[in-house]
This record gives sequence, C-alpha cells and structure tokens, in this order.
Amino acid sequence: TLCNIARVHQARGESTESLQVCTEAIQLGEVMLGPKHTFVVEMLIMQGALLHELGRVEAAMAILKKVAKIIDSPNLKAEDFLSNLGHACGYSTISCASAA
Repeated sequence: TLCNIARVHQARGESTESLQVCTEAIQLGEVMLGPKHTFVVEMLIMQGALLHELGRVEAAMAILKKVAKIIDSPNLKAEDFLSNLGHACGYSTISCASAA
C-alpha cells in the first residue's frame, strides 16, 4: 500500500520521497474513506512528522493543528501531537523545542 511504501522510504532516510507518497495516500484516503477516517488521521500525523524531519516546522504544526480539529477535542493541542509522534508513528521521539 502507499502507506507502507511511505514507511519504507522513511525508514531508509528518504524523507522527501516518503512525504510525496504520504501526501498521495492522504489525498486518496480523503476521497475514498473521508477526511475524518482514522487512516487519514494517521497519515496526516506521519506527514507532520516528515515535514518536521525536513525542517519545515511551521508546515508540520499546520498539519497537526488540522489533526486536532479533525478529532474535535478542545483539550488537545498540536504541540502534544508533535511531542508524541514517535509513539504514534514509530518514529524516534521528536522534540517540540524547535517548534516553540
């Protein structure tokens, strides 16, 4: 699946390629499953992590804020997603220090 291809690219250190495939998976998932489907949310979180890895912190935060709106919980913050991406997506822990 596109999700697995994106994960393979990420594991190989190919963040740009992974981001491209991840973005395609999100677009297809939104059309086929709807924008609030858990698969789409998971891929958005992965996209946020990849953007962060590429040094695009503002874009990462925008994606994670979108995730927070999708899950519709007033108590969740995008910063919490960023600090916990390692647990959610199998990445090494990501620090929020650079996002501040």
